Amino acid sequence: MSGTVTLGADTSSGVTQVKWYVDGDEVSWDYGAPWQANWHSPSVADGRHTIFAKAADGSGAWGTSAVVTSRSQTTPPWR
Repeated sequence: MSGTVTLGADTSSGVTQVKWYVDGDEVSWDYGAPWQANWHSPSVADGRHTIFAKAADGSGAWGTSAVVTSRSQTTPPWR
């Protein structure tokens, strides 16, 4: 991945907000369906990174998604 990346989440009903994390750091959030946000990937160094989301329901209970590993390449040559 490189440049601006669209992050998305599929949620169950009752979710009031979603936050996305890269390497454990919060990078973006959204407060309404369709649960998407943009993240500027050059903010991290080239290499492998973990991405996950957390979603909250109306009572404030949080759930965490599975972790996805992705590779960031922001400097040429892109491969």
